[in-house]
Order: sequence, then structure tokens, then C-alpha cells
Amino acid sequence: MVRLGVIGAATVLVIIIIAVVASLLSSSGKGALQSIIQVAQDQAELARVATLAQTQAVDQTVKDLAMSVQLSQETASQQTLQYLSKNHMKVSTKTLGQKANAQTTTALTKAAADNTFDTVFLDAIETQLSTYGADLQHAYKANPGPNGQKLLSQEFDGAKLLLEQAKQATPSAN
Repeated sequence: MVRLGVIGAATVLVIIIIAVVASLLSSSGKGALQSIIQVAQDQAELARVATLAQTQAVDQTVKDLAMSVQLSQETASQQTLQYLSKNHMKVSTKTLGQKANAQTTTALTKAAADNTFDTVFLDAIETQLSTYGADLQHAYKANPGPNGQKLLSQEFDGAKLLLEQAKQATPSAN
């Protein structure tokens, strides 16, 4: 009888431990996916701002940078959203737009009127690319698994190249 009680208690304890471990593993996966959603939001905002610059920029170097940022971020966004979808996370357009920065839009609109668009855009895009890089690193450290880490690593390499390109861009018109 005592043995049966000990075996029963041990079984219950093992089940509780398994449930706790499974819960921790499950929540850490969701945390990693939430970090990747933030990356997708960065990508959407970068593409949005770059699209504005393609029509408003004066200097061809700045327009070229804007085109590079837009195309790379639209491609990265497709890959990121595909990864999230494969991991059963659907991200709405509204969620993607949550990092849309009205202050950036206002500053760019004012800069266009003041004939300083290129300089203001370069400052804004450098800041956004730096934030994007930090968010990519954070998401990578959240351990989304080997496929997620591979994707984030590739996106980080692309972000570094864009940031270097942005830092080297100097508008001649402003």
C-alpha cells in the first residue's frame, strides 16, 4: 500500500514537472515569435519611409538608397511573414503598421517644404536601420530555432549593408 502511494505521488510529480517544462518551452517560442513580429513591423516602417523618399528626395544617391531600402525590406518582410505563417502566427496589416511613426512623416513633410528632405531622410533612415538591427539581434537571442536564426542572421547582414550605405550617402543638393 505504501509503495503504491509513493509511486502515485512520484507519477503526479513527474506529470507536474513535464507540464511546467512544456509550458516554459511553449512560452519561450511565443516570445521568440513576438520578437520576430517586431522585426516585421520594423521592415514595414522602413519600406514605408523609403517609399516616401523615392518621390521626395532630390539627390540621386538618396533616391538610390531609398530604392535599396524599400526593395530589400519588402523582400525581407515577405520572408519574415512566411516564416511566421509556417509557425502558425498570422500578422495583420494593422499589426504590421503599429511602428508607423507619425513624427517621422511630419519631419519629412516639413523637410520637403524646407528643401532639406535628403538630410532629414538620411538621419531618419539611419536611426530606423539601427533600431532594426537591434531588434534583429534581440529576436535572434530569443532563440526562434535554427530556421528563424538563419533568417534573422541573413536579415541582419542586409541591415548592416544598408546602414553602411546610408552612412556613406551625402546629398549634394542639401
